[in-house]
Amino acid sequence: MKKRYIIIEFGIGETYNEVVEEDYFENELRNVELGNTILMCLPRNGENYYVNPKFIANVEVREVEE
Repeated sequence: MKKRYIIIEFGIGETYNEVVEEDYFENELRNVELGNTILMCLPRNGENYYVNPKFIANVEVREVEE
């Protein structure tokens, strides 16, 4: 299921606002928590956006109507 993820980073503000598959986002977060990687790799405008979860102040998740 696709959801809109809005990421707010400390000291920067909103840095990410995209619709992503829920499983993909959760998998990226899980990989960081398990120590498999340091940064989450998320799609943004056809490119990769890398974010360190330690710098995330808030993640807002919204339902997407299809």
